[in-house]
Amino acid sequence: MSNAHDLRVVKSLKAIKQAWLTLILKKPYEKISVSDIADEAIVNRKTVYRHFLTIDDIGYGVIDDLENALSERLSELEPENLVGGVMVFYHLLNSPDPAYQKLFFDSGFHSFFKRLESEFLNDDFFDYYYKKLPVPELGDGYFSAMTYIFLRWREADGPKADVDTLAGETADLLLNGIAAKS
Repeated sequence: MSNAHDLRVVKSLKAIKQAWLTLILKKPYEKISVSDIADEAIVNRKTVYRHFLTIDDIGYGVIDDLENALSERLSELEPENLVGGVMVFYHLLNSPDPAYQKLFFDSGFHSFFKRLESEFLNDDFFDYYYKKLPVPELGDGYFSAMTYIFLRWREADGPKADVDTLAGETADLLLNGIAAKS
């Protein structure tokens, strides 16, 4: 049995990542120590170091878990279902979880969010669309517009469309461009 499937390892990794998420809400990031994480996770400091070299690595582990969940959801969709793909991302970004909100939208966590976006846009699901572009290498840049659209929607004052409507409009824009909307 590999170490990655050992129930103790799985529980420790989950506890460490959850401790990281809890602590980013409690104190400034630069003040979080490995001892804080170990105490919050109820594990030994050596256990933290056994799995992560730095505190940032724990955050990237959280991002990897989120991306794996997104990828699994995307794999359940038909390749032509861009609306569904955008909805998967938008629903995660619209999560009411305060730790996720901080992770996604606090400028101090920008590198974590950019990694999530990059991993999401490099998912096999989007290859279907990238291959249809005149310059397929620009696919992830083109599709990163979906993030920008969500951020503008989130920051808008006044009434907003619901997140599913936003996802549909974004997918339509990505597929057909502005000319189709005129």
